[in-house]
Amino acid sequence: MREIGQWAEKNKCAFLLGCLIIVGAVLRIAACFWGFPYPLHPDEPTIVNNAIDLISRHSYEVNVFNRPDHFEIKSCAVIFQIVSWLKYHMSADQAFGGRIIVFHLLARGFTAVWGVLMIPMCFLILERIKKGTGLIGALLVAFWPMFVQHSAYATPDIVLTFQVMLVTYLSMRYMEEPSRKKLTYLCIATAVGITIKYTSAICCIWIAFVVCFNCVKKKRYLNILSDGVYCICIVLAACFLAAPNLFTNMGMTVSTIVGEARTEHLGADGLGFWGNLFYYLRTFMKYSGWESLLLLGAGVICCLRERKRSIFMGVGLLFWICTSLLSLHWERWGMPIYAFFIMGIALGIGFIFDKVRSLHGKALKTAAIILCASVVCNFTISGILMAQSALTVEARVDAVDFCKENGITAENTLYDGYSPFYLDGPATLPVSLDEAGTVVVPEEIDFLIMSSKMYERYYAEPDRYAGQVAAYDAVQDQCILIYEEGGPYYSHSEWAFVNMIYGVEGLLCHSKDTRNGSVIKIFRIAA
Repeated sequence: MREIGQWAEKNKCAFLLGCLIIVGAVLRIAACFWGFPYPLHPDEPTIVNNAIDLISRHSYEVNVFNRPDHFEIKSCAVIFQIVSWLKYHMSADQAFGGRIIVFHLLARGFTAVWGVLMIPMCFLILERIKKGTGLIGALLVAFWPMFVQHSAYATPDIVLTFQVMLVTYLSMRYMEEPSRKKLTYLCIATAVGITIKYTSAICCIWIAFVVCFNCVKKKRYLNILSDGVYCICIVLAACFLAAPNLFTNMGMTVSTIVGEARTEHLGADGLGFWGNLFYYLRTFMKYSGWESLLLLGAGVICCLRERKRSIFMGVGLLFWICTSLLSLHWERWGMPIYAFFIMGIALGIGFIFDKVRSLHGKALKTAAIILCASVVCNFTISGILMAQSALTVEARVDAVDFCKENGITAENTLYDGYSPFYLDGPATLPVSLDEAGTVVVPEEIDFLIMSSKMYERYYAEPDRYAGQVAAYDAVQDQCILIYEEGGPYYSHSEWAFVNMIYGVEGLLCHSKDTRNGSVIKIFRIAA
């Protein structure tokens, strides 16, 4: 027992990190069952269906260029084949037809693995900046609700976030002891990131900065050109090896990128640079609590004092600026940004506790401890709730059963997106109004279904979408409501201290009958 105790004391940090990794894995795996038995996420088929297509064609080239998702698609194709042969004794494209949800769960599991790996990666980065902050950062990453939620989606954002963190870590290693080998690893990691999502090209700017900084520091100015050319060649070569048809079909690649750079999208445009900049900060604070802004400020002070070691936090700043320059804004686009915000909070907590030791006033010490504890507890409770909410019945799924039981079909119903007859995509409710403002529908239509995931986007900009808002208002005024379920899993506050109270209430008051997700309303046409 004494030997075990000595080992535990010596390896306490590794033990605690291991516990956080296990807890983070449990939360993410639990969240993977969100929406079961239906694949509800609109973007997941891009990876799942194209992985099956890759297998059926016996090809290495993916026929999709949007994000471009090539790394995830090819990785999932390998996983699908291995599992399919082991479990079903047939190729994945043969097994896919009647087992779609199984392959969606496998793809979600692939994302969850990278979500778990973010925990030790955060630890490694922070320990290089300030000793003792690694475990704090690992704890926050393990529980932060958006990371738990998006780690359960077969989408590229979590995988991209890990890749950006990896680039940050590799650049730290390179700056500590520069070598061509380390520079090569850095370039390969960036290239893989580009095959995940084009926005990873932002990392190329960071590589240029790191190379220039190192050459200027060592007064090897001519090496800027040679190292720069070397980096470009490695990035391009690695990109080509990972996704050759991005180059062989360059016309499609360019046209797709231009198409993805659109300036308008329902509910996701019109903020401008400064609006987008604040949007990502506001989104982070919504899930973290505005108190965490104080800790983030303390983290900035810590970075300014530890300039040599904390310069690598500039990767997050670079992504924040570049992402805000885009015309559109989405919560998920901010994932790499949020990772650096969290690391900033961890540094801030470490900085505050260093200062607390030297404080003489008991009140100040108590206030500092309460501030840090409230933010950390809010992260922890919110992360557990996010996983728990994923295991509740999704309102869309419950509405499917209600429709089956009450003779409501796709033939006698008009519906919008993210509703029982269109579970995984956007669509406008196809109703019109006459001159008197009365709802006009075909004779065979008896029911109307609307989802808050759609109508809230229109209500957010009523002047811009006056026609759609008027249609939704008319339906609710003139038709008979026969079903309404869904909404937030628990009450939410943007203040960490208040949200903890709501969170505890959510944990204690959980019921098997709870319906989660978007609000689904079903109306009967009035006689």
